[in-house]
Amino acid sequence: MKNLIVWDLETSGFVEDPEARILEIGAVHVKDGEIVDRRSWMINNGIAVPPKITEITTITQEMVDAGLKPQQALREFLIFLNKEEYHLTHNGIRFDIPFLVKQMKISFDFLPKRMFEAMEQELFDFATDTAAIYKGKKLNMVQTDETHKQYADRVLNTKVFGLKYNVGVCCDDLGIDRSQTQQHRALGDVELTYEIYKKLIA
Repeated sequence: MKNLIVWDLETSGFVEDPEARILEIGAVHVKDGEIVDRRSWMINNGIAVPPKITEITTITQEMVDAGLKPQQALREFLIFLNKEEYHLTHNGIRFDIPFLVKQMKISFDFLPKRMFEAMEQELFDFATDTAAIYKGKKLNMVQTDETHKQYADRVLNTKVFGLKYNVGVCCDDLGIDRSQTQQHRALGDVELTYEIYKKLIA
């Protein structure tokens, strides 16, 4: 099993929403199959936390207001992410990576556009997405001579009525106990994502 960083975002909305921002980042460092470090960052973007988001995530306005400024949190996270070449997310191809790049463009708007394009490409090049792997197995879709990004796009763009693959559904289907984990918080979802990954590659 390769060493990697597993990470997840909690946000105030969807990536398509121009007002949505990252509220929390969670990440763990996996080395030789074991989690050796855990980190989380609450981010204060100066926005109001929607009540629905607090209901889902338990992230309150007070927690966000006490968080780090976006530039500091993002710098620290990117340093952590760069501890390993490969990284793992659940639905990151469609959500977490695009949202991270979006937040970087907002927080570091003084940097040239080509830097964000290069970072986005690198993130996709070294990403593994457990949502895509899980759905692909359900549909008997095999990765061929394509990149993981191409495979994930192909799988995730395949419309199948009733097939769900969020973290909770995957855990329940794969027999992963999530009763002791705080789901819909970044670090909790990260740890469940790693459990999903281990089941999928077993």
